[in-house]
Amino acid sequence: MEALEAAFDQVMVWLDDEVMDKLLGPESVADDLAAIGAGLERVQSNARTARAALAEAAELLREVMDAAKTLFEDAFATVPARDDPDHEATLAVAAAAKLVANVFSEAPVLPAAIGAAMDLVAGVYALPPSEPGTLQGPRELISSVANKHHAAGILFADCAPLLGIQEDDEAWHDWVSNMAEANVQSFTVEVRLQFAICEVQQAVLTHRLYHYPRLLRMSGEVRAREAWKVELIVSTAIEEVDAALDAIRELRETVAAEEQIVLKLIDDAPQGCSSM
Repeated sequence: MEALEAAFDQVMVWLDDEVMDKLLGPESVADDLAAIGAGLERVQSNARTARAALAEAAELLREVMDAAKTLFEDAFATVPARDDPDHEATLAVAAAAKLVANVFSEAPVLPAAIGAAMDLVAGVYALPPSEPGTLQGPRELISSVANKHHAAGILFADCAPLLGIQEDDEAWHDWVSNMAEANVQSFTVEVRLQFAICEVQQAVLTHRLYHYPRLLRMSGEVRAREAWKVELIVSTAIEEVDAALDAIRELRETVAAEEQIVLKLIDDAPQGCSSM
């Protein structure tokens, strides 16, 4: 026991009052919240990059769909009237039949556009999470930010007496309200990003399905539907990312409000009460 007490005393010598103030003082809470705000800015930037890639992919897929629609309409536009015996009408029917065959063939319209779109989608889903433009990166980062925010809340509760804050004070209620709101917002961000990741994964798997003819025959699908199906999934992923971005914006505002609460309390505290 004496050895343990001696070791503790030595640690306290190393950690002088200035270091302890930095570790446990209210200023540390404000610094942590500022760092959390910077982390949220990175989450927002990465999510926007991923969203831009998904939007570009969706646009390419819509081009494929528009091309297929145009081809389909052209096919029927060349069909002559039923009572037209003209030789040219017979040729028109043959041309229409050829166009219809192209529309409903196994070969997709604008295959290069589909390939480019899926390269973008696969890039958003790519691992490792540190790779720019992925959704996994911001999802893991928001989880880390949420943990740091929780720790900052605990530290503020420990430091509140130093600032003369009681649990029935308005400042305390404002802090608790903001903390609760931030917790909901961070959870929303993480869930929405996870939903977006699942949608992107589904888009990748669907694209792969359309390149296995045996699986297509078993499922009754045809490759002409590939762009339509994948675009629908990618659009849903974009909606999830948009919802996450809205929640990130709200969370940044909430954390900034928390930081202002702490800074005001520090400024209003009697001299010498803002640190231990």
